[in-house]
Amino acid sequence: MSYKGLLNTTCTIQVSTETQDTTTNQMIDSWATFASSVKCRLDQASGGKQVSSDDILSKKTHTLFVEYRTDLNWKNHRVVIGSYTYDILLILNAGGHGHHTELALELVR
Repeated sequence: MSYKGLLNTTCTIQVSTETQDTTTNQMIDSWATFASSVKCRLDQASGGKQVSSDDILSKKTHTLFVEYRTDLNWKNHRVVIGSYTYDILLILNAGGHGHHTELALELVR
């Protein structure tokens, strides 16, 4: 089976934007669609607790696989699959050859 055949669902990638609250005039974060119907595969995180030098991966709950992308930023993007929202913790060029992108995610509760 090809890699694309393993992508068994779709997701929406959202981007954070700042808007002004009409009542308070404060700047607030809101989310807009950045990319929709992105073919992907979502897997539960495995291997127990993972710790990086800044402890970000200790929060990892899922891994998302998508076709290779260079337009994502973990600080400004998040992923929505069905009714679940995930923050992006880390973005990896899996294998280092532009084959696919792997995202470490944390389920937003």
